[in-house]
Amino acid sequence: MRTKEFKDPVGGVKDLRSGVIRACSASTFKDDPVRILRAVRFAAALGYSIHKETRTRMKQSVELLAQPSPERIRDELFKILDGPKPASVIRALDLLGGMPFLFPELLPLKGVEQPAPHVLDAWGHTLKAVDHLESINRVMNSHYNTDLANDLLTGLLSMKLGRYRQYFSDHFEKSLAAERSRRALLVLAVLYHDVGKSATVTTNDERIQFIGHEKAGSSIAVGRAIKLRMSNAEMDYLKIVVQNHMRMIQHINCYERERKDANEESRLSFLSRHR
Repeated sequence: MRTKEFKDPVGGVKDLRSGVIRACSASTFKDDPVRILRAVRFAAALGYSIHKETRTRMKQSVELLAQPSPERIRDELFKILDGPKPASVIRALDLLGGMPFLFPELLPLKGVEQPAPHVLDAWGHTLKAVDHLESINRVMNSHYNTDLANDLLTGLLSMKLGRYRQYFSDHFEKSLAAERSRRALLVLAVLYHDVGKSATVTTNDERIQFIGHEKAGSSIAVGRAIKLRMSNAEMDYLKIVVQNHMRMIQHINCYERERKDANEESRLSFLSRHR
């Protein structure tokens, strides 16, 4: 018999009002380990906190993430990468001990020192790059309110994009595979952009170098994509972005050298005319 009586056996309404995510039972994460990823994703998306006891259970069950199919792990990871604060979610999963079962190739980046102007190790730099990409993605959204730009670089980027914002927005809304956005794929590429540094680091005359890290990194990234059962188109995209992420810096350096040479040539020409 149906009644209008409201039943809340696990106190869900109270948790919703308090902004708390709590497991419904002691076997929640053992029954389905993917819920560990989902809990952290919901916390980031809703701005909720995860109950202390639930966090403990998540940590105790984290090794079970090796059990679900790669496809289920992949789909949940892409929702994380496509959602708000992906770097914060990755940090949380790392604290829970989930990285060996999700992105094991990234773990060797911890403690890898980098030359100036870097101030963070390769792992810290990677997470900071994902943070910056999130800010850039917000600006590229066609619905972005330019008045919300809260720092100089974001404001300048917003101004420079101008009428091209819609083009970028449309580009990243298109997907290379069903239910997985190109935006999330770019976040994955940034997460793996320096993964080759741990394998290529050398120190010559106290100078730290990572020669060929972009090529080594692209192979590692594609290897992870294969294990996650990603499409060929996604793998090609991932490979191209990781392998060419240094190209912009190379173009800038080339431009600066050309400008310096042009200024020097102009100075010498001026001096020769006024001798």
